[in-house]
Amino acid sequence: MNMNLNRRQFMELPALVGIVPGGLAEAAEAGVSFGLITRLALVDDCTRLAMHQPGLPAAFCDSLVTHRDIARLSGIPAAGAKDLVELLASCRDAWPHRKPAARLPQKLAFVLGALLHRAAERELASPAADQERRLYQDAAVLREFSGVEPPSATQAQLEDLFRVISRRFMIELHTFSPDTEDVNGWVERLVGWSRQDGTLCRALAQACAAPDAGKLRQHITAPDFYDRNDPLIRLARSVQAGRLIGRAALRAALEAPGAHSQYGRALRLGCSCLEAAGACFQGRLEETALLQRLER
Repeated sequence: MNMNLNRRQFMELPALVGIVPGGLAEAAEAGVSFGLITRLALVDDCTRLAMHQPGLPAAFCDSLVTHRDIARLSGIPAAGAKDLVELLASCRDAWPHRKPAARLPQKLAFVLGALLHRAAERELASPAADQERRLYQDAAVLREFSGVEPPSATQAQLEDLFRVISRRFMIELHTFSPDTEDVNGWVERLVGWSRQDGTLCRALAQACAAPDAGKLRQHITAPDFYDRNDPLIRLARSVQAGRLIGRAALRAALEAPGAHSQYGRALRLGCSCLEAAGACFQGRLEETALLQRLER
């Protein structure tokens, strides 16, 4: 899951979209907790499926692919449904006469990514305070996406790998130009981020390589978090593997009755949100109706 968005671009998101009054700066300094891996995976999977989803505006697919990092990070922190609908309508109205300076594709990617983050939060039903559940969900996603079960690496090897990946990401995202007005505070925040990062990597490595059987059953197996046989999950993994899928197969999976895993339901809701947003973007759905669907 490579990121090409640097810290400056990340910090510019509030100014770009004009709807997030604060919080991105704090997120950049404080790091993230468990649950983000699952949400990023869901954004990527919905983006994969969107390329084959009937009726979506071409602008949606282009924006999601070209500005994928903005879509991925648009849920840090979450934006309100009303703000997202207003920004979507603004993009729609200006799209026919768009100019590069307006950065409409980036704004559209932010809206669509934020809608997918909201779908993940709603369907996975894991409170922010329930870090253990989010940890085990992240570990389950990593195991499934790696295609290796059980993990062939040891806990120590995984922890080292996660630390290397995290350090590379921090170097790409963070600035090493100190805040000259508060140098001590800058150093303390950087050290704090590093310490928190070590704790997260250690816990994630343990949950991946040596999960507690009771916690695995409680958080993953019993609530049916992830089912490889879920039709939408199968299609997402097919696209990830480079295999072609038909639009008819995707439509059938979206409309299939019966139970779905938690992750599968989140995928279906994410695709449904994109479809409703597409109808609004194309003038086939009123903004008030879209807002009602998002707030249900």
